[in-house]
Amino acid sequence: MARVQYNIPMELPEAQRIRQTYIQTYKQVPTYWDRAIEKAKRAGYAETLGGRRVKLVGNWDGSQSWKMESTALNYPVQGTGGDQKYLALKVMKDFVIPLGGYFAWDLHDGIYWFVPDEVVDRVAAEGRQLLANLPYREAWGFEPPIPMPWDCKVGKSWGTLKELKDG
Repeated sequence: MARVQYNIPMELPEAQRIRQTYIQTYKQVPTYWDRAIEKAKRAGYAETLGGRRVKLVGNWDGSQSWKMESTALNYPVQGTGGDQKYLALKVMKDFVIPLGGYFAWDLHDGIYWFVPDEVVDRVAAEGRQLLANLPYREAWGFEPPIPMPWDCKVGKSWGTLKELKDG
């Protein structure tokens, strides 16, 4: 992958060494890999914490196995990030629009809003609090075991965005 997709010169022994270091550092990851693949094989799909599914059709033992296993591993993680963004959009929409703001765009894990100058400080501070306390249990029936804080930047243009600090 390093060589083919990213044009990084790497021989197999180096790739194997990197993989082994990763596995030794993050000891529970191989357990996750095994469980996620087995679950997807049994169910025929991979699923996010928010309940979105992607169907996995193909030969698990043939030439498609790497693609199917990769989806079984990545979709629950990356897709749950998408679920989180959708939940954040809903919460922020209900908060920002009544204050005169409107949705601008989303990009990867960022959500961007245009808001009137007179409410920008309120939207930034209160919005970040809303995002740090998303209603996961209500939406997903699941409460994350760790805090999931959100960063917030404010500015008149992309180039002038400054991070809002705590306090």
